[in-house]
Parts: sequence; C-alpha cells; structure tokens
Amino acid sequence: MRPWLRVGLVNVGVLSALLLVPAISFSFYKSIKLSRQQEQQPHHNLNINPAYPTEADRELVQEMSLDKGSGAEYISFLGWKNNPFVGKHTNVQPPYNTRLSFGQNIDSSHWFFGGSTMFGTGASDFETIPSHYSKITGIPVFNFGQSGWVSRQSLNQLLNLLAEGENPDSVTFYSGVNDVLVGCRSEYKQLPVHQQQQRISSSLKINASSVIAARLKNAKNFLIAPYVAIAGKFGVKSEPAKVFGGMVCSSEPERAQKVADHLVANWYAAYLLSKSVGADFTAILQPVVFHSAEIKTDYLGQEHNYLQAEYALTYPLILEEVDRYCDISFDFCESVIDGTGWLDNSEPVYIDFCHITGKGNQIVAAEIVGIYRNK
Repeated sequence: MRPWLRVGLVNVGVLSALLLVPAISFSFYKSIKLSRQQEQQPHHNLNINPAYPTEADRELVQEMSLDKGSGAEYISFLGWKNNPFVGKHTNVQPPYNTRLSFGQNIDSSHWFFGGSTMFGTGASDFETIPSHYSKITGIPVFNFGQSGWVSRQSLNQLLNLLAEGENPDSVTFYSGVNDVLVGCRSEYKQLPVHQQQQRISSSLKINASSVIAARLKNAKNFLIAPYVAIAGKFGVKSEPAKVFGGMVCSSEPERAQKVADHLVANWYAAYLLSKSVGADFTAILQPVVFHSAEIKTDYLGQEHNYLQAEYALTYPLILEEVDRYCDISFDFCESVIDGTGWLDNSEPVYIDFCHITGKGNQIVAAEIVGIYRNK
C-alpha cells in the first residue's frame, strides 16, 4: 500500500473514532440513565405509585403491559384504527376494530366515542368507561374510542355507522384532551387536523432528497449530542424536550378559539346526527389532571406540565362556545356536560395527565349514568 494512502486511511480512522466513540458512548450512557430515572419516578415505580395501592393492582398493571397490541392501519376519513388483537386484558375486535366491552352489543345500545381514555388505556377490557356503564345499568354498550382520535374522527365514525344502517339508543362523546393536544401543536397551521397529519403528509412528499436530508439531520444530532450535554453542564441550556412538541394556544388565543370552535361544531353535528335516528346525545368535556382540585398528583412526572397553560386557556373557551350555541339549540346546550371536576377529591386515579385507572373509569361511568337518569 502506498504511504500516502496508508496515512490517509489512518487519518480517516482516527477522525471516525473521534466522532463516533463519544456519540456511541453517550447514547449508551443515556439509555442506562433513562432506565434508572424511570424506575425512580413514582409513576413508573409501581411499588410507590398510589394509583395502584394493592399488590393485586400492581400485578394487573404489569400483566396489562404485556398486551402490546398489533399496531394500526390507515382508514379513509378516519385516519387510523387499531388492528385486531387478542390479549389477556386488551382485546380489539373486528369488524370495527374496537375495544371489547362488558355487555357489548351494537344494536340498540349506548355508543361511546373518544380517544385513548375512552378506549381504556391503563385499564383492562372490563374496566373501561363503557364496561363500567354497562355493569351499573345493565344497558348494552359499544366502545368506539380510538387512541389519539380527535372529535372530528369520532364524528366521521358516527356518520359511517349510521350510513351502514346501525342505530344506537344513545350516543356519548367524551372529548377535549386530544382536540387541544393536537389542535394547539405549533407545526399545524390549519384546522381540523389529526395526530398523524404530519406523518402522512411527509410520506406523500417523500423523495430521495428528503430521505437524505432526514438521515443527515439524524446523524448530526447523534454526533453532537454529547457536546450539547457537556455545554449544558456549563450553563449553556438547550430547549427542553417536549413530549408532544411545541404548543401555541397559550400564546395565540385565536388558535385556542379555533380549537374550541371546531370541537363544539363537531359535537353539534354529532348531536344532529343522533337526533335524526332518535338517539339521545351527550357530549362531555373530559377532565385533565391540571384542572383537578385537592387530589394527590405529586406522584406524576413533570414531563406534561408544560401543557397546563394550553388547557387553562382553551377549556374555558370551549364552554363559552357551547353557551353561544344555546341561542341555536337549547337542547344541544343542555346536552353538553362539563366533566372537568368529576375526579376532584377522588383517590389517586391519574396515571398521567389524562389517562386514569379502572377505578377512575368507574367514577366517570357513574357520572354518565347520573346524566342519563336525570334526563
């Protein structure tokens, strides 16, 4: 081998080592540190998490974590749905790819719509809100909740079902969290929008140059990560990671108002569709931990706290928009319920800022039962 070539290869090897060894070592260190931090945090450490007070509760949670699901598939006009899945505590069944419920029956039953909280994240099949509702009332139910769905997707699902000739006795929309969580995202400029908007849009635009650019960006972030961390130790702080990305409603009231306008319009459309087939309708503004008073929540992590300002501004606007609809339809106005205080003063039931345990679902279901019994 020629001397100049040997020297060149040695230099390339040394440079590669200087770039890769710190990055690889730091990546390994982060994975270990993150694992230890999660074990130390109360909401990850089941032994000290008050939402799971008994050994049986903790064993159930560990068993439920083994039901990983089988992904999701794209569905026109709905965005996506969970794929069918058979598990010990979580079962998703065709033809609508919906969560199994106690007392399940689609005909002349009570239909429930919403996102992952209605789907029952954090609870077993028979501990979801629809299942508890059926246990209390004996009324058959059907759970159309899907993880990540906003109210427009639930509205589209209701429309599809009615077009297929299915008819409910009553319809409940349990909404708010995802409409704010998605509608307030900084990268989305137009409403309505769902959680996978950016991903689907990027896939449609994909080409060789975009793939190369994305890979180069990932490589750059990987290589500079240890140096960013070192800079942070000396007071040079980078923007903290945000679980759900940047949010703008708290700084842009006009965006918050649009989120409120779209949510209430979707509720009203669902109300009209329900009434057209003789079904009762209720829309519920669902609770979040930020609005709960006098309950123990210090066991939760801090990664969602930056969302508090988004809900603090947008939730009141939603209720104000409902009031404006009273001039259009007083019956619709009376059909919208503020459920944000339902979990106040309860025992610890939150497992994050919006998802709740089976006990929490039981409390919510009892409140819904009371609404329909008082109509």
